Amino acid sequence: MPGAGAGRLPAGSGGRDGRPLPGRAEARVEPVAGPRPEASVIVPTHDRAARLAVTVGGALAQLDVALEVIVVDDGSTDTTADWLATRADPRLKVVRHAFPRRRPGP
Repeated sequence: MPGAGAGRLPAGSGGRDGRPLPGRAEARVEPVAGPRPEASVIVPTHDRAARLAVTVGGALAQLDVALEVIVVDDGSTDTTADWLATRADPRLKVVRHAFPRRRPGP
C-alpha cells in the first residue's frame, strides 16, 4: 500500500515518545502524506461517572488522529448521564440505554 507506515519510526529506532533510545542514532520522522487517519474509541460504562473524566479526556486528548469517542451508557443510575450532558466536544457521541442490557455474570 503506498504511503503505508509514513510518518512512523522504523521498528526499534526510538522510544514511545519518538525520542531516540540511549545509545541509538536519532531517527528521522517524515510527515504523513494525505488525510489524517481516523479512529473510533468505544467506551462502555455503567455507573462509572467518577472514571469517565479520565477515560474520555484521555481519548479526546489524542491530537495526532481524527477521532470520535462513543460512550455507551448501559443504563447508569449515578451521575454518568449528567456528566456526559455537560460535555460540548463534537467528537463525543453518547448512546444511552434506559436500563442495563449487560448479561448477568456467571
